[in-house]
Amino acid sequence: MGALIEPNVLATAKDYLLPGDSESGFAVVDAQFKADSWGGRPIEQSIRSRLEPINSLRLSGGHPDAILAPPKPGTYRGDIEETVTALPLAVIEAKGETQHNNQNTTRVAITQAHGHLPEANVGFAAVPSGYISENDRSLARELNIGLLAIDDGGVELVEKSRLVGTETTPTAKTVRFHARLGGTAVESLKKNHPKNALGYALSIQYTGTTEEVFKDYVIQSVDDARLDAMALGLVSKSGFGPQLTPSGREAVRTVGYHHGGLEPALDRIDELTGRQRRFIDACPVMGTVVRQVLLSYPPTQVLVDTLGELASGGNTEPSLAEVARAVATENPNFALDLFVSTRSEDRERVLSDSDDEVVDRSAFDTGQIYSTHTVYQYKAMLYHVGLLTERGTDTKSELDPSTDVWALETQAE
Repeated sequence: MGALIEPNVLATAKDYLLPGDSESGFAVVDAQFKADSWGGRPIEQSIRSRLEPINSLRLSGGHPDAILAPPKPGTYRGDIEETVTALPLAVIEAKGETQHNNQNTTRVAITQAHGHLPEANVGFAAVPSGYISENDRSLARELNIGLLAIDDGGVELVEKSRLVGTETTPTAKTVRFHARLGGTAVESLKKNHPKNALGYALSIQYTGTTEEVFKDYVIQSVDDARLDAMALGLVSKSGFGPQLTPSGREAVRTVGYHHGGLEPALDRIDELTGRQRRFIDACPVMGTVVRQVLLSYPPTQVLVDTLGELASGGNTEPSLAEVARAVATENPNFALDLFVSTRSEDRERVLSDSDDEVVDRSAFDTGQIYSTHTVYQYKAMLYHVGLLTERGTDTKSELDPSTDVWALETQAE
């Protein structure tokens, strides 16, 4: 682990609290950790990668070091069904070794975590193990904060907190949404054609093994298509494997009805393999069904509203940079998650050093900072369902944010 400076402590606590690989989970770290060094000590690249993604976290109680959903079972007390109606959300406040260690370090971490409980279901304070006294443990129990002791050997859960109910805020809602996907929304999109996500939903309902049916009729990349279907809300995880959501069941029912059954629908998808024709033109019913799914996808709602406002102001063919800046003006944190790569170096270029501004909007003129999942996969899906006028850009080196057009189809006619 190296020196127990605060970024190292936070990365270890984050890894410990996230669910296992087989379960969805998501954590985001505050922008203060975009630095290359901490207290004069360099932050190792491996630690910087473990802290990704980074965003500006603002709650009513200040800036938590990290927000995470859901914390893995066993790290808190209480049953979800009895306490909360949404995915449990945790805040982490971390402290590390400094040149002048303060005996109140753990107390400060505990009280800071407690200050976020109005907007979180559970709070954790993470500190080097040698910093924890009996008084600190008593305070953690009194304020209902989980206490994590960090050392070179890993993590010890010294005190458990009790799950509590809380108000839903925009920040919490966004983190929970990403947690259900297991990552930021657009980063969960793996393919550039909506037929794959819809084909996976149809394969679940069709007779036979989902994976075999999907490979026979759609493409070989089953895992990628499943992630797309989950990201778009057609499919969800369960103890019995992927299951159709209510939205997914309605999509399958509608497509099956208009095509005379699931097999003819899958045959039609199979016919599209290798063809460039727009999905909504080649398969109007399927394209319209996925269009409605995409319109209920939170990033699309923000994007369409922004494009509509730009069009109303006379800009009917805005560039990618103009759209990103417009979204960032109203919702800078959302703009980071929607447009910017999760790589720490890309987030650093966009996050502002000013206390008054979350993002430096001039950074959106740089093509390298963008997420390829947004400018390629996501944009291509929006094109295929008739929402945008142009496809996505596959290669970052070819992306010019000042000329890459993001225009609503209905506004461009």
